[in-house]
Amino acid sequence: ADLVRRGAIHQMELKAKQGGAPVYAYWFGWRTPVLDGRPLAYHCQDLAFWFDNIDRCLQATGGGDDARTLASQMSRSLVAFARTGDPNHDGIPKWTPFTDANRAMMIWDSTSEVKIDPDREARQALAAS
Repeated sequence: ADLVRRGAIHQMELKAKQGGAPVYAYWFGWRTPVLDGRPLAYHCQDLAFWFDNIDRCLQATGGGDDARTLASQMSRSLVAFARTGDPNHDGIPKWTPFTDANRAMMIWDSTSEVKIDPDREARQALAAS
């Protein structure tokens, strides 16, 4: 997982340095209530949210208001991005593009927010290894 994360961050950095279209980075942090939350946020879990298929994936999402609210926010961002190249809409906090200077990421969770360089310590530890 560390190599995947490191590769994803490197890709964001390279894309941002090109100076073309903005880079909208995100971190899916929502934790499923299924199995008492033990699965945490796992690989590809975000797909049900991007496509607002929470109820089709109850075994993974558990349904519920938190999941449905997050799915609405994320799917609306996907549609806005497809239409305009900008994922912002009135149902989320302002999603600032990722740059080398700010390293901004939308943290998708029960309360979504944009954080500046949210994995700084982990990233620096990986770089040192």
